[in-house]
Amino acid sequence: MKTIEPQVTGRKVGAAKRVAAIAEQIAPTSVDPEELLDVAETAQLLRHKEATLATWRCEGRGPEYVKIGRSIFYRRAAISSWLARQIVRPDAA
Repeated sequence: MKTIEPQVTGRKVGAAKRVAAIAEQIAPTSVDPEELLDVAETAQLLRHKEATLATWRCEGRGPEYVKIGRSIFYRRAAISSWLARQIVRPDAA
């Protein structure tokens, strides 16, 4: 039987597993339904179009979201956390 060798991608072995493990540790274990915003509310809050949020979801960008059936919702805390990560602090010149 022939052995299939993994492709060399330049990434360290196990990096994806470590990232997934960290994400699982910080993921919320419960969601308050009162905290959820639908796509239209989130788009208005972020001042972007709903289509932009859809693109971000497909690309794995933007705030994390909750999917219930075909419906997409965003947690207020996830939006706040994502916004905080978007802060750019220019170097003092």
